[in-house]
Amino acid sequence: MVSLGCPKNLVDSELMLAGLVRSGFEVKGSIEEADIAVLNTCSFLESARREAEQWVEEAVRLKRAGRLKAVIVAGCLPAIMGKKLLDKFPEVDAIVGPRDRLKVAKACAASVGSPAGRRIFLSGSDALVRAVHPRAVSTGRHTAYLKISEGCDNRCAYCLIPRIRGKLISRTMGSVLREAELLARDGVRELCLVAQDTTAYGIDLYGRPVLHELLRRLEVVEGLNWVRLLYAHPARWSDELTEVLRDGPNLCKYADVPIQHVSDRMLRLMRRRVRKKKLVETLEKIRGAVPEISLRTTVMVGFPGEGEAEFSELLEFLGDFQFDHVGAFSYSREPGTPAASLPGQVSRRVKEERLRQVMELQREISGRKNASRAGSRVAVLLDRVETGGTRGTGRTEGQAPEIDSVVHVTGRGLREGQFCEVRIVGSAEYELFAEAVSLTRRPRPSTRRDR
Repeated sequence: MVSLGCPKNLVDSELMLAGLVRSGFEVKGSIEEADIAVLNTCSFLESARREAEQWVEEAVRLKRAGRLKAVIVAGCLPAIMGKKLLDKFPEVDAIVGPRDRLKVAKACAASVGSPAGRRIFLSGSDALVRAVHPRAVSTGRHTAYLKISEGCDNRCAYCLIPRIRGKLISRTMGSVLREAELLARDGVRELCLVAQDTTAYGIDLYGRPVLHELLRRLEVVEGLNWVRLLYAHPARWSDELTEVLRDGPNLCKYADVPIQHVSDRMLRLMRRRVRKKKLVETLEKIRGAVPEISLRTTVMVGFPGEGEAEFSELLEFLGDFQFDHVGAFSYSREPGTPAASLPGQVSRRVKEERLRQVMELQREISGRKNASRAGSRVAVLLDRVETGGTRGTGRTEGQAPEIDSVVHVTGRGLREGQFCEVRIVGSAEYELFAEAVSLTRRPRPSTRRDR
């Protein structure tokens, strides 16, 4: 299996893998060893679709050469291309949409049993979203993503997600808690909550956003040390959510709040449902109530109509507010989105230059923040440990897996999935270097100095 794209897609891949194993399939570590290739694809941007199609082309090439018996394409690419995917790649044996992910095992079995027939699974069932199913967690035994909803109703002007993933379907609170308990029982110590928009959680089921209530209930799940919040749209951020993050000892003092822009004109054109005044008030209120919090955001440069004034406004805000982590990307003109037909499309050269300026600014900010932590003590969760247990790589409470910076730790008796207290002895722009002080099963609460 090849899993492409975001953590939400990775959760789908883990569900597929568990279903395949239950159905008697043996999972191999590379496409060259396998009889069947399952490609769980991403299609959020044109670049993601190109990558997905390259993987399909490679799998089809192996099938033509007699080295694969079947090719199954799952996830977002089938959702956006539908049957056209089979027209473009007639050697593909089955396509499986995001909400039919548990039918991958059925598709694999049918493709091997009768290779001549091609199968299409694009029903868009809600039932698979809300139920609890076994997962083959691939992020290490100690950390896992937990998807709390599927789809999105925000309909930002640049985004294909509603077309790919459908309308918002929240999981019941009970199903989320049951899965969290199962994961904790299996040794998971850190849960990262993911969705297209976590702050919209529950609106469709309970008539109002209830993310803060879910966090309160996750707080008491036995065995969980860190619960981390990702993909929190600022338009629905509430005072209750801030209070929960402030008061919950096992809730990471961390939030991923993608702003995309701060210019009112850009926010309106993007259909972000929030304006600069409310956005800034929200961010300042979060930081004021939880001074030790690490804030991550995502910004977009080169949206249609973005001039030098709007870009300068964004750059100035990033310099003033000083987020702990920033992800940035250039606008991609996606067919079928409202933004694709807007006037004032920005040239590739200008977008690349603006992206460079944003990332250079954040590199400087990150370097200064990291340098200021010299001598502080902080809890680290070790993700990887080298042979002998003397060197490891991990993260603090203020660093999310895969997307944020890391801490390189030296010590003795280090083990993967273990918490340890460390002293920061050095830094780079996106890395910290530390010496282990003590090993522990549970991290102590962080302080502002720690961060």
